[in-house]
Amino acid sequence: TDEPVNMRLAPKNELLAKAAGYLDTATSLSEKENDVIYFLKAKIASTQEPAETTIGYLSKAIELNPGNKEYYEERGTQLYNAGNYAAALNDFNKYEELSINKRIYCSYKTDIYFRLRDWLSCFRCIDKDIKYWDCSHRDYYLYLDKIKRAYEDQSPTGIRSETTNIIHTLNTLIEEEPAAIYFLIRGYIFEQMNLSIIAIENYTKAIELNINPSICYEYRGWAYKKMRNDTAAPADFKAALQWRPFDESLLEQTRF
Repeated sequence: TDEPVNMRLAPKNELLAKAAGYLDTATSLSEKENDVIYFLKAKIASTQEPAETTIGYLSKAIELNPGNKEYYEERGTQLYNAGNYAAALNDFNKYEELSINKRIYCSYKTDIYFRLRDWLSCFRCIDKDIKYWDCSHRDYYLYLDKIKRAYEDQSPTGIRSETTNIIHTLNTLIEEEPAAIYFLIRGYIFEQMNLSIIAIENYTKAIELNINPSICYEYRGWAYKKMRNDTAAPADFKAALQWRPFDESLLEQTRF
């Protein structure tokens, strides 16, 4: 095709557009030894080549321009997808360090900490994520589902050591800073252990601390239902409906 490179690739961000422009105009090897060229090569390689090729191009871009946070973000993502979690974490931390707003890169970091069973960092990351972004009830479902998987993955016999670690970590965090999300997670863990009364106490504390009300009322409603409290359970499901009035699963629980 005779179309210019930047039109053919239709880059969506400014960095790719700049790189495409370099490809159009660069004539010497020295001109091609530019970080944005390697970034563009990495973006192209990510759809065609093994992960190590893409990571290699990104490493070269970082070598030439170590102050560009986008390169660390991209390489961190590639390393994460390749299962190299420790190296990915280093890149996300560097991205964070170079970012003006200092917002933690939680979507990947939370999962990495979860995989590494670093509960202290995992829960702190979740707390920051919730404080920075307007998380929906579905985000909370995802977080709690991860915790549930950690609980279920343990041996059914003997002491559930991971559960002990999780509760101990949450107790420590609550002593340092009683964030609502820590009470929600701790309540959820106790509920998995069939300790509904203690779970309800933690859900109530999360409500008092003004975390996402719908998710707290919903989970407290389930705990009450497990205890066969046919007055408190529907009341909590109705309370959750104030924020999710068309949620059929909640509506169904108000009818029994």
